Amino acid sequence: MRAVLSLAFVFAAAGVALGQPQNDFCQDAIRVGLGQTPFDTTDAITDGPFEPTCGFCCGDEQINQDVWFEYQADEDGPLVVSLCGSSFDTKLAVYEEQCPTRPGELIACNDDFPTCEVQSQVTLDARRGTTYLIRIGGFRELQGPGTLTAAPPPQPPPHDECEDAIEVRTGETFRGTTVAATGRDVTSCTNFDELDVWHLWRANCTGIATASLCDQSDFDTSLAVFDACGGSELACDDDGCERTSRVEFSASDGIEYVLRVSGFNGLTGNYGLTVTCIGNDQGACCEPDGSCSFGGREECDNRNGEYHPGRACERIVCPPPNDDCAGAIEILDGVTDYTTLGATTDGPAHPACEFAGYNQIDFDVWYRYRATVNGEVTVSTCNAADYDTKIAVYGGTDCPASDERLIGCNDDAEGCGLTSELTFDTQCGQNYLIRVGGFRDSAGSGSITVTPVGECVACEQIKQFKVACKNGKLKAKVKSSLEEGVILTIDNNGERGFMRINNRGKGKVIFRGQSGVHTVAVVECPERTTQVDCG
Repeated sequence: MRAVLSLAFVFAAAGVALGQPQNDFCQDAIRVGLGQTPFDTTDAITDGPFEPTCGFCCGDEQINQDVWFEYQADEDGPLVVSLCGSSFDTKLAVYEEQCPTRPGELIACNDDFPTCEVQSQVTLDARRGTTYLIRIGGFRELQGPGTLTAAPPPQPPPHDECEDAIEVRTGETFRGTTVAATGRDVTSCTNFDELDVWHLWRANCTGIATASLCDQSDFDTSLAVFDACGGSELACDDDGCERTSRVEFSASDGIEYVLRVSGFNGLTGNYGLTVTCIGNDQGACCEPDGSCSFGGREECDNRNGEYHPGRACERIVCPPPNDDCAGAIEILDGVTDYTTLGATTDGPAHPACEFAGYNQIDFDVWYRYRATVNGEVTVSTCNAADYDTKIAVYGGTDCPASDERLIGCNDDAEGCGLTSELTFDTQCGQNYLIRVGGFRDSAGSGSITVTPVGECVACEQIKQFKVACKNGKLKAKVKSSLEEGVILTIDNNGERGFMRINNRGKGKVIFRGQSGVHTVAVVECPERTTQVDCG
C-alpha cells in the first residue's frame, strides 16, 4: 500500500494525474519524426491559450483537451501536419521553438480541413534545425484517439500545369487525380477551385462535344474548356450532374481544346473524364409524340420531328405531345401521369390567374375533357407533383384560350403546399380545356386526378319533349326511358326549373306568369330545344 501511495505521489508531483495523457502539458511534449504517430486526448486538460485569430468554427476559440508533440526539421521545405482520419472533431495549432504564453504566438492553425471533413491539417514552411510544437485538441468537449501524420507534401500530378496537359481520346475514359495539385482560379463558374489538372483533346468531328466527369468522380468537381493554355474560356460547369460536372461546346474537326479539372472550395480527389463528339450531320429528333430518336435531319423532317444537330437523345428533353393547345390530348376521369419537362408556354396570362404577383402559367400542357356529369368536376395535382403547379380550365376546346372562356384558375390549394386543385361546374357532354403548368418557370412531373360528382343524362333516352303555354302558364313535359329520380334542368329564356323523372319515365315543370315568345331547352341535352308563344 505504501509503494502504491508513493507512486501516486510521484505522478501528482510531476503535474500529471492518473488517467491523463503523458503529453497533456506543453512542457511534456513527445518528440516525433516523419510518419504516423497515434495519440489520444481522452481526459486531457486544456493548458494552451485561446486562439481567436484562427477563425475556428462556431465561436469556440479554444483548442480543447489538448496534447502536445514536438518535431525538429531535418531539412528545409514544406511539411504537412495532418490529423485526417482521426475519430473526433479535431483542432490543430503549431508553434515555433517555445511553448506559448499568450494567444497569437502560433505560426499555423486549422479546425476543419476541406478534404478531411471535421479533422484538421496545416502545411508549414519548415526550416532545418527548427523545433515545432504541435498542439492537438478538439472542438468544444470532443476528445478521443487519432493519428498525427507529419510528412512532406505529395508531388503534384504530372499534368498539374497546362503546358503538361495529358491527351484524352474521344470515347475513352481517362482516370486521374487532383490530389496534391496546385494552381489558381481561372474559371467563371465556381469559386476557390485553384487546385487543377489539365488535359488536351483533339476534336474528331465538327459538331457538339461533351466532356463529362459525371458518375466517375469522388469529389465536388469543376470542369472548364479553353481554346488554348491561357486562352479564352469556351464552357464551364460546377454541378451539371449533382456534385460533379459536364460541359458541352461547339467543336471543329482537327482543332485542339484544353480541359481543366478542379474541385469546389479546394477539394481534391479521383476523377474519370470522358469526351464525346457528335457531328452536325447526326442529331436528336424530338418526335411528335414526345419521344426521341437519333439520326439525320431528313429522316427527322420526314417524321415531322424537331431536329437538334450534334446532340444525343440523352442530352435532350423533348416537349410533351400536348405541349401546345392545338395538340391537347384527351383526359378521362381518374388519375393521369404527366410531365411539363421540355414544355414551352403558349397559353395567355390572365388577370384572374394572378397569384403572388404572377399571372402567367409557365411551361403548360393541355388536355381535352368531355364532362361525364351534370354537377362538379375537380381537377387536382394536390401533393402529387414535384414542382410548383398552376391549373386553369376553359369552356370549349377551341384554341387559343381566352379570358372570356376562362372558368377558373388555381395556384396553391389549401392543404396542397405548392400544388393545385380546382373545382368547376359541368354539364354532361360539354367539352373543356384543362391547362396544367407551373409558377414562375417551374416545371416537373406528377399526376392529375379528375374527379366528377353528379350524374349524366343519356339524351337518347328522352323520347319526347313537349312545351305548351296557356293563360300565362308554360308547361314543359318529358317522356323517356330514364331511371326514376333523374333530375333534368329546363331553361326558359334564362329562367331555370327542375323536373324529376317518375317511375314511368315522365317528368314536368311549370313556369307561371309567362308572355311573349320563349325558347325552352333541356340544359343537359341542348339538342332538345323548342319555342313557344305565350301571347
